[in-house]
Amino acid sequence: MIQSDTYKSGGQFGEAEKALKKYLKCYPEKEVFVKLADLYDYQRKYYLAGITYKNMGLVAEYNEVDKRRLSKITTQTLSNVDEKINSMAQGYSKTGHRLKNGAIALFSIGSALAIAGGGIFISNKAFNGETSELLQYSLLISGFSIIGAGFSTNFNGDHYINKSESLKNFNIRHIADLGTTSNEYFVYSGAESNAKKMSAKSLRIAGICMLAVSVPILTFSMFSLFDDYKNTFKDDEKDDDLDSEYSGGGKFLFIYGAKGFLMPPALLFMIRGIIMLAKASKYEKLSAEPSFLTLTSVTPMINPVSKTYGLALGFSF
Repeated sequence: MIQSDTYKSGGQFGEAEKALKKYLKCYPEKEVFVKLADLYDYQRKYYLAGITYKNMGLVAEYNEVDKRRLSKITTQTLSNVDEKINSMAQGYSKTGHRLKNGAIALFSIGSALAIAGGGIFISNKAFNGETSELLQYSLLISGFSIIGAGFSTNFNGDHYINKSESLKNFNIRHIADLGTTSNEYFVYSGAESNAKKMSAKSLRIAGICMLAVSVPILTFSMFSLFDDYKNTFKDDEKDDDLDSEYSGGGKFLFIYGAKGFLMPPALLFMIRGIIMLAKASKYEKLSAEPSFLTLTSVTPMINPVSKTYGLALGFSF
């Protein structure tokens, strides 16, 4: 508390804001939220101050700060805010389309590698081909891994495009002020939560695809190790992948050491898929309303005894 006042008096407004929010993580006291709103007001971030007051149920304070915000809005202010938000939306849109184009390239490269590896695999198994097993499994697993990366990249592209669409829904007159930045508008107006909500379906599909991709990667990884375990100990077998100095247990350890590196991608994609599905479920439940906290959290916030409420508010500053 005292530290935030020191920062504020020294003009270090960002540090003062961090100090207040850090305190609020554990002690969601009403007086501290008022200090945070006052800090925003002092910086002419009337929109953020208004959200803080409104969501604490302090209607009179909200009306006062919003009246001040409206009184200082000019045509130039609206034009500046509109220009910044449109520029931000265009940037997100361009990034999104670049990522989606990148995903197409990854799908193409991954499919080509997987097909090449599959061709070698079939040739070796069905026609007694003698192409390196390490090569065939590396191509297969690399191909499916790149396809998995394509699904992740494609989701990120969708999410950036949704960010752009969410920004375009701003009512400029309701958010414009002299101090709030475009990034702050995006986060605290509910646009960010709305973008995540819009992306929930795409994220779920990407998570399912990541899990699906992990299955052939894991299968081929296990199959490659089993194949070598079976073949290495056959009498009079020669492995063209290894020098003649390797034999028996030496072959076994060498190949296992090399092909053991084929296993981690499967586990990573499996974990990534599970995380994506969990996030998708979380995104679907997000509120797109502009706020720092919900109205239902006002009552427990007034009682500073419990630290549990502070954690429940979900601050991540």
